[in-house]
Amino acid sequence: MFMALGLAMTGVINIAFGMQTSMLAFCGLWALNGVFQGFGAPPCAKLLTTWYSKTERGTWWGFWNTSHNTGGFLIPLLAGYCVRVWGWQYGMFVPGSIAILMGLFLFNRLRDRPETVGLPSIEVFRDDYPEGASPADKEKAALADVAAEGNGAAAEAAPPPMSTKELLMKHVISNPYVWLLAVSYFFVYFVRQGISSWAHIYLLDFKGVANAQEAAFRVSGMEIGGLLGSLASGWTSDRIMRGRRIPVIIAWLLGVMASVAALWFVPVGWRYVNWLVVFCIGFFIYGPQMLVGLAGAEIVDRRAVSSTIGFLGWIAYMGASVAGYPLTKLVTSMGWGAYFVSLLGCAVTAVVLLLPMWRLGMRPKGQANVAAAKRTAIAPGAPKKVAAVAAVATGQPVPAGVDTAPALATLAGAGTFKECGLCAGTATVIRLECGPATPTQALSCRYIETPCPSCAGKGFLPDEPALAGAT
Repeated sequence: MFMALGLAMTGVINIAFGMQTSMLAFCGLWALNGVFQGFGAPPCAKLLTTWYSKTERGTWWGFWNTSHNTGGFLIPLLAGYCVRVWGWQYGMFVPGSIAILMGLFLFNRLRDRPETVGLPSIEVFRDDYPEGASPADKEKAALADVAAEGNGAAAEAAPPPMSTKELLMKHVISNPYVWLLAVSYFFVYFVRQGISSWAHIYLLDFKGVANAQEAAFRVSGMEIGGLLGSLASGWTSDRIMRGRRIPVIIAWLLGVMASVAALWFVPVGWRYVNWLVVFCIGFFIYGPQMLVGLAGAEIVDRRAVSSTIGFLGWIAYMGASVAGYPLTKLVTSMGWGAYFVSLLGCAVTAVVLLLPMWRLGMRPKGQANVAAAKRTAIAPGAPKKVAAVAAVATGQPVPAGVDTAPALATLAGAGTFKECGLCAGTATVIRLECGPATPTQALSCRYIETPCPSCAGKGFLPDEPALAGAT
């Protein structure tokens, strides 16, 4: 509801903007427009963390982040057409009307969490808890999940709701990782705003590009690169790093440094190389812009996600504001060399701030193998070493004639198992079955869970090369 209201009010303000002629009214409506646009990001972040698990969230978060680029590309075309055909007011009326309609659509169709449509929470379903969650925290989440289904006893045992102040103090202000992410976000946004606002001027003023149109062509690749960079960084953090965001952010920031240095030194006559360099800057800067927010959402309790994203965004826009007038004074007093030194220095500072969080999301050695073994039964005909590992991990009788020493070595981290790719180690696959609407719900849905056909409901597959000598 919060996001739907903000989107609809943004549309109303845009329509009102088209009815004004006073500069004072323009300024007031523009400020109010910014307030209601701020209603979008925190709810979106909370929805993504409540509907998607850690190993898939980066991909969908990156897809969401491309709205910056797709919207920035499409709206000039739509608004420009409306202005040319009907006048400048319709450049505000038509997009505003679309925003109101989309707000009504979201109000009718959007559901804030899986429990509201009869599904389990993502934490319980995928064993996907925030970084550092204790067993007590996991038990509370499970109780809350059962309570949401109408279990009275579980509702009494579930943790009481926390006030906004309690959430802010316990999960945001007192979390040192949130502060590290926030300060690094300041420098990331400084670099992003510094490039997007100044690259065009730099090419005209210092590089000596012939005209404004030619300079605009050379910086036009930034948004395209940003779109692809958001998707690529999210996919990389999910599929390659298995949900670890910080190493990907650091790798992308190193790419930012190399690209900014290239913009500084590439000759002006290399027209298409200049375009490619700006494309690379967009590709690498939009990745950290997206993933820092995602990392912040994942290290806090899901009830505090919106507060965390709001806090990170507030610090980030402080960095963007510093890239305005203060950077202007720096360039006018010390030249373009100081401009590039400041951008590179900010990128280096962001990397240094992120390094203490390098190991966030890493599993202790052997933990994945133990978890996989505990999810399986000792199936007839299974390789003897696999059967022994499963038996030792779950406390079941060891098959006759099987030495337990190799199994104990495996559980210590020998790396015998690999997680099933189809079910992501959950041992089951799930599909959503939806039926007609009910008086209280716009859509009535239920989930149907079946054993994974790839791993036969085990959650893992034996690493056959490693087991070849033991069977």
